[in-house]
Amino acid sequence: MSTLRPSLRDEILRELDNTSFGKDLFDLKFHEDGFLICVNFIPNENFSFKTKEIENSRNPREQYLSLESPGQFTLEAEEFKHETFGNSRNRILSWAHRIEADIKASNPIDSSYDEIRDQILSQFKQYESDGNIHFTKEEKDTIHESLNELKSKMEALYKEKDATQHQLNLMKQQITKLTESIEILDKRTWVLAAANRVINIFKEVKAAVGEVKTITNDISKLIPQNTDESD
Repeated sequence: MSTLRPSLRDEILRELDNTSFGKDLFDLKFHEDGFLICVNFIPNENFSFKTKEIENSRNPREQYLSLESPGQFTLEAEEFKHETFGNSRNRILSWAHRIEADIKASNPIDSSYDEIRDQILSQFKQYESDGNIHFTKEEKDTIHESLNELKSKMEALYKEKDATQHQLNLMKQQITKLTESIEILDKRTWVLAAANRVINIFKEVKAAVGEVKTITNDISKLIPQNTDESD
């Protein structure tokens, strides 16, 4: 069996610490029960990641085996074969994110978020007929400025919520996607995307409804006022 570098433990723990759980909710062991790496999710003993060398493998593309629960499709353990140890070890973070996603999916949906989403969408009724109309350059510039202001407010809220760096990065990615999509989406589609993405940003750190409303009061500023009086 290969001998793993001691510093590899720190590398893996740093990755796990960037999940919503933090590294302390994972039990990491090397060289146990024939496996090179064993990671267990402490709150649920059914969730684990293990990887080992495949003895006497005749297939050069199948040198290592990882057992992952939850798997990519089922809660039960699934087997994945890898050509290199690095390919196997690099799956630890995606395994941890699957646990995170499944826990979020199992939580009851807070209907208050849906109410706020409806309130946001109601502010943009003027764009219901704009399915084929795109933003002008001036409107794009205005929205870009508003999104930057929104990101600053979100960063402050996330810090108050003691959000992880991973959560903070996800929030920034959501804002970036909104900024990029304004170049290709029509007004109505972009408004729907904006409402959903902003609500998802709040859900990520389970912001209280009051906190959500405080910032969503400014969401109408994302959309420039329609000055077309031709109707």
